[in-house]
Amino acid sequence: MIKKILTISITLFCLINISAKSSVNFYGELESTFDSTHKREYKYNDIGLYSWGVNNYANLKITSRINDFISFGIAFNVNTFSGNYTDQYKIFYAQTAISMLIDPVEYKLIRNNYFSIPFYYKSTYVGSLDLERLFFKVSTTEVDIETGLIRIARGYSYFFKPMDIFNPVDPFNPNARPQGKIALKTTFYPADLWSIELFAIAPDDPIQQNGWGFKFGSATNFTVDRFNFEFLYSLFLPEISYLQKPSDIGLADSVNNDYSHIFGFSMKADVEIGLFTEILYRLDQKTIREKNYYGKELYFFRGLEASIGLDYTIPVANTDSKFYLLIEYLFYGSGMLDFDEKDIGELYISNDWKKTDTYNRLSLFDESKKPLYFLRHNYIFGLVKYIINTYVSLSASYLFGIDDQSALLSFIIDIEPFQAFSIAISASYPLGWEIVNNTWYPGEFGSTNSGYIQKYKISGKVKF
Repeated sequence: MIKKILTISITLFCLINISAKSSVNFYGELESTFDSTHKREYKYNDIGLYSWGVNNYANLKITSRINDFISFGIAFNVNTFSGNYTDQYKIFYAQTAISMLIDPVEYKLIRNNYFSIPFYYKSTYVGSLDLERLFFKVSTTEVDIETGLIRIARGYSYFFKPMDIFNPVDPFNPNARPQGKIALKTTFYPADLWSIELFAIAPDDPIQQNGWGFKFGSATNFTVDRFNFEFLYSLFLPEISYLQKPSDIGLADSVNNDYSHIFGFSMKADVEIGLFTEILYRLDQKTIREKNYYGKELYFFRGLEASIGLDYTIPVANTDSKFYLLIEYLFYGSGMLDFDEKDIGELYISNDWKKTDTYNRLSLFDESKKPLYFLRHNYIFGLVKYIINTYVSLSASYLFGIDDQSALLSFIIDIEPFQAFSIAISASYPLGWEIVNNTWYPGEFGSTNSGYIQKYKISGKVKF
């Protein structure tokens, strides 16, 4: 399979390059990361164990301007893993193997089990290969048409990004590469600094053949003076047949069998300070029909996600240095735990989740719950970055869950000794009440839920 993908990529590259009018660019980046993690291990009297891992990641891109109107692009990722990075890989490999062996009618077993192509090689690493982008684009001064495996981004927020509904932020891995969607996107340009976009996105379930799961929508972006605005509407079709009971085909009750309407607004102002906000409201017809929100009382705020933030740059007198400050607040109405629910254990069918590896806890998850990245309702993110010069910067960030007073504290040193090469050193510390007393309820960002007590990384990145 890997040879086939590489052969197809090279063939496309050569065919495009044959055209005298085409211009082909090959570029990307290679990043090597060493990770040392102090894992939380209850079975070892809560002392924990240190583990290590190495990840080599390459993102390779080929783009071509075939003529004045048509361009083509392809990008794929190659990963090699060892050590603790293989925890996630083991699950990917097992689920991919299952999805290839089971008859497609066994929908409940293979749903969401398609991942990168995994491979083993010799004895020092395992790896994966995945196609990140594959598209062509037709461009004129009035309209652009883009189709294939593409990225559809939304909103102006820095960290929480409620409007980015097709690539929701994972708070434990906010810098993860955004996934592509098989989509068709048409963008009109009726005037300068104004665009109107129509889009259609294929279902998340790749074997869906009845048309359920499609997402359609429109968005508009425009600029007035120093203010940028975006409005969004999207219609999500049911993930399964309309009004069919998910339990009838062995799926969790959280699977949506009705239509969903998404309304969004985002604004960014570049005044004396940078000010940005995003408001998203998701109206699931299922919740109105059943008069509850996935087993909870149906309050108006359930489908609301809203963030507001500001950033500011302070120059240091008589130097090239400067401070960059950012603060952002998120209200996440869909949170899996309400204000009066303190214990994360309410999300699991067994209290053994605390003693289970984070990658294996899915088997204990209560399927009546709707799985989400954020568990609660109120969050604050703060960042202080000291840019010493063009070569070195120091950063500290603090992600705080107001509802349970847990937090994720991170420190980063970025060094760029010369162009196209950088080094990043980071340290992360989950904080929660279990630090004071491990019999108290664990917080969302505490070490019990995150699975580690401290994490240190050093990585080197080369761009070419």
